[in-house]
Amino acid sequence: MATSILFGVGHAFQGWSGVISAGLGGFLFGLLYLATGRNLWVCMIAHGTTDTVGFLLLYLGKYPGA
Repeated sequence: MATSILFGVGHAFQGWSGVISAGLGGFLFGLLYLATGRNLWVCMIAHGTTDTVGFLLLYLGKYPGA
């Protein structure tokens, strides 16, 4: 939990939404890592999928708030 908070604070340059988003994302990826028996590949694929969908939504002009 503390590492998720620190990870979120590390994204303070993105504003409060970046802090909260990065903190929650870090927490969820941490839970996923533990839930899959410490399998980092699952987290790497999930992170890559999340980033790809985000970039695709930005490119298509469908990203919320953009």
